[in-house]
This record gives sequence, structure tokens and C-alpha cells, in this order.
Amino acid sequence: MKRFLLTLATVFAIAVPTIATTPAQINASDPDEILSTEPVNVRVTPNLSGQIITQLDDGTPTNIRCAIAGQQIWDTNVWFYSDLANGERGFWTAYYSDADYNTSDDLSNRYGISRCERPSSTPGASVYYQPRFHLSDPLAPTSTYTAAKDYWAAGSCSAIASAGSWPAHFDGQLVTRASGWSLGRLGITYMLSHFPQRAANLDQIILFDPGNLDEYANNPCDARYDQDELMAQWLDADPSRRLLVLAGAWTRDVGNPDEEGRLHQGLQQHLFPAIRAAGRSHQVLICNYDTMGHAAVMENFGHLAGSGSLTQCPGESDAAWDPSGALIGDGSEPVDPIDMIIHRLRHVESIEDLDPSLFKSEVLQLIRWVRTGAYLDTKTEVFDDYGEYVPIDAETSVYYDVFGNIAYGILASRLGIERDIAQAGPLIPVLGGGWSEADFISVEIGFDINGDIDGDFSRLDRDLIVTYIKAYRAAYAGADRPMRVIDR
Repeated sequence: MKRFLLTLATVFAIAVPTIATTPAQINASDPDEILSTEPVNVRVTPNLSGQIITQLDDGTPTNIRCAIAGQQIWDTNVWFYSDLANGERGFWTAYYSDADYNTSDDLSNRYGISRCERPSSTPGASVYYQPRFHLSDPLAPTSTYTAAKDYWAAGSCSAIASAGSWPAHFDGQLVTRASGWSLGRLGITYMLSHFPQRAANLDQIILFDPGNLDEYANNPCDARYDQDELMAQWLDADPSRRLLVLAGAWTRDVGNPDEEGRLHQGLQQHLFPAIRAAGRSHQVLICNYDTMGHAAVMENFGHLAGSGSLTQCPGESDAAWDPSGALIGDGSEPVDPIDMIIHRLRHVESIEDLDPSLFKSEVLQLIRWVRTGAYLDTKTEVFDDYGEYVPIDAETSVYYDVFGNIAYGILASRLGIERDIAQAGPLIPVLGGGWSEADFISVEIGFDINGDIDGDFSRLDRDLIVTYIKAYRAAYAGADRPMRVIDR
């Protein structure tokens, strides 16, 4: 039986050359079926260290989705990625198959099998960093590529190259989501630091119960990297990017509170400072599961490594919050956008950065907080949760961008910017432009609210904002300057 070696320079540091042989005869119109020739283990990775999912019996047919270069088994390094009878997927070595091939083209033309890492602009593939503690450790979904799971070990810091040892494309999709459980956080860190092109493709990162204060502070591999700055830079490069942290009892770390009794100090001291300073807190969601065990976090929510929403907490969380300290209910329901802007305005007010002298002008300070993707730009989050119109009470729904515009008006007034200058936002390129009459009215609401509270954001409350929205609705009913508000 003829074999060959696949070359995959992007997955292995040293590319294995393809063996030149005489091509086999190919019947492209009728792809042959490949069967296993003896019992063979199906694993989560294309190597013998990957945990075993199941075993194929001799002669078992499977739907082979693609082929990839993996650990060499005798005369071939080809591994098949297959759909399994139980609905899962996994890798098995082509050595224990009846496939007859000499080249990559043979696999494609004779058997209809393409390369797993074939280029694609379609997003949606995912990669998962799993440490090797025990064979019984929870797994990511088998539709997710599990990267170099043996390498994430405390102390050795030897896995830097392996953090990029996964294909940029997998099973016909671009890898756009990365996750890690426990020490898998190091895989994420190494990837952000040493593989910027891979990181640039990502729009979602998930950390499953990443670790406590002792681990972040005293593990030399953690200490070697400025993890919060790496994550802040990744978030800052694209306002649509999201980080989800699922914090179980291990990360909660009840034995190491700060002086005010706050927990999660591994995150607070080593992952969040730069995110807060960069104004990226709104792109981060932390979900607390206070009594959930370390492995249970991955067992319960590991499906998110492959797909699922990163804007709401899965299951029944004890609390949901962002690095600014804003509490977002229990995270199980869409956040109220009025509560969202109140929390964020209070955070902006509470930090030293709210000082125009640091930015040369009040307008530059305003831009910093309200430009597209900035801390007070809530449009994407609100639209994702509600669509175009958001109910504010039993009678009225408001267009989704009204809330961000009100916050813009409140902050502009607080900074002492004149109303007509603030309403000239479209003339400032970084603010995006394209305002409507309704946008001007929303900014007016913000100015009036700030005048009512005399610049004291602690006096902001939901009822006050709803009252102003409905008052302006009544004032402009039937007018040429419409408010984008509808009666329910």
C-alpha cells in the first residue's frame, strides 16, 4: 500500500518534505470509500498524546471530512478528521486504513478528501488550548481544533513555538475563536505575544476558570509576560472583539481578597489593569460561578470553545461584571442599556483620566470615550441583544442607538463642551458622522439630564432617563424633527 507524507509548515516547526512517487490511477467521478483495517483509536488531536474519544472497529466506514499532517505513524503522517457515529468528530491515523495514495491530489481526486488547513475566508473555526493534567480532564467540542495539549505546563515556559502549532484555517473555515482552560491561559498569552498574525484573525477569546492570584503572580511563565497589556492591545485593535472569562471557585480565590474584600485578584491584578486603562472594559464579560469546581467549569460550558454567544453568561451565573467593576445583573438576561450607560458614565467620572488637560482639549477627551468602539459606544451590544428597538417600559420602545447618544450628550455637557459643538459630531471624522435629526434630539436629552443632576453622575438613575425620553417624545410628536421612539 502506497503512502506519503503531508507537508504542513504552519503546524510544525520543521516541514516534512513530500515523497515524490508515481501517482496512482484516479477515478474522480466515483470517490472510493476508506475503511479502517484494524481497530484504531480516534483522538482529539492528530497525535498519540491526544485523548481517546472512541475506537473504530476493523472495517468501519466513516465520513472523512479532511486530512491533516500529524504525528508520523510508521510510513505516513496523514491523519483523517472524521464524523463519528455518536455525533462527535476526531482524528485517526491513515496508517490503519485501506487508503492507497501517493500524493495530496490522490486523496482529493480518488477519495474526495481535501486538506483540513485549506485556505478560507469564511470565519467560524476555533482552537482550544488544553493542559495535560489528567486523562480524565474535560475536553473541548470535537469540532474545535485542540492545540498542543501537552505543552502548557507551569515553570518550563517551553511551549512558545507550540502556541502557533495549529492551522490558521481548519475544516474549511478561518480560525476566529480561541479558548483555554486553566493553564491553557498560557497558550493564549504566548499566541498573543509571538503569533500576531494568528491573533489578528481572532475576534473572540474565552478563558475557562483561568487561575488564582498565586498562579498569576508566582508561576514564572505567567510573570514573564505582560498579559493584561497583550489582551488590551488585542481588544483595542478592533472594537468588535470580545473576551469572555468564566470564573469558577478556583479563579474566585476566596483566600486572597484585597484590602476591601474583593476577590478574583488574579484577574484584577494581572489581567485587567491595562484593559481598564485602555477603555476596553466594555468588550469583556466576566461570569461568576462561585462554588463551581475547576474542571466543572469546562465540563459545563466547554461547548462555548466551539460556538455560542459571548455577550451573555451561560447557565445560572452568580454575577456578571466587567473589568471596570460595573455589575451587569446575573448575566443571564440581556443587560438593560439604560443601566449600562449609567454604570459606564459613573466609571468614567470616577477615574483620573476624566481631565481634559491630559488630552489638550475637552473635545479630545470626549472622542476618547465615545468614538466608534469606545467605552460609551453601546450600539453593537444593544443591537445584538435587542435588535433595532429596545423596550424602556410597558408602553414605549426606543431605537437602539439613542442610549449611546444620550450618554454622549451627558458626558459632553459634563466636560463643559457647548451644545452646538457637541452636536457637530459628524464634523469630527473619528466620531463617524452620519447623524440624523433624532440623534441631535438624543444629545439634547443628554445635555438636559446633566443640567438636572448638576454634573453629579451619582444622581443618574433609570427613572430620570426614561422620564426625559418620554418627555421629548411628547414634545416632538408629529414634529419635523422626529424622535425614533415607537409606542408599543
